[in-house]
Amino acid sequence: NRSSDLLAVIEDFKWITYHIVNHDGSTEYTNADEKSAIAVTWGVFPGKEIIQPTVVDPASFHSWKDEAFALWHQQWGRLYSAGSESRRVIDRIHDTYFLANLVDNDYVKGNQLWDILSLVIANKDKDDEPEVKEMKAESESA
Repeated sequence: NRSSDLLAVIEDFKWITYHIVNHDGSTEYTNADEKSAIAVTWGVFPGKEIIQPTVVDPASFHSWKDEAFALWHQQWGRLYSAGSESRRVIDRIHDTYFLANLVDNDYVKGNQLWDILSLVIANKDKDDEPEVKEMKAESESA
């Protein structure tokens, strides 16, 4: 799974807060304080206080997880017949992918998130994931 690659890269970016979880919450990685929220967007308007409309915290992330993974079955899955190749792909995504949330807490330095993703992709290019090879083999034999 790519989450281990992402975690390996994030180790070098100590100012990044992350939540990573699978569909049923049985596998989860985070470096966030369980009781703290992080403001991820804010607005500054003349003559007004700073507005912080969006926060990330572990409880909210778990709610987002439930909604995000439900979309694979409840919305996308309904478009395809059970047992079809398209439905198997959607089910596989639901069952094996992770939802990840990364927050760059050093906004002065610039957006390091793209650097992290570039490193994860570069590492993937070095060693094609066995899961990808398995999916290719399955589609060629069908």
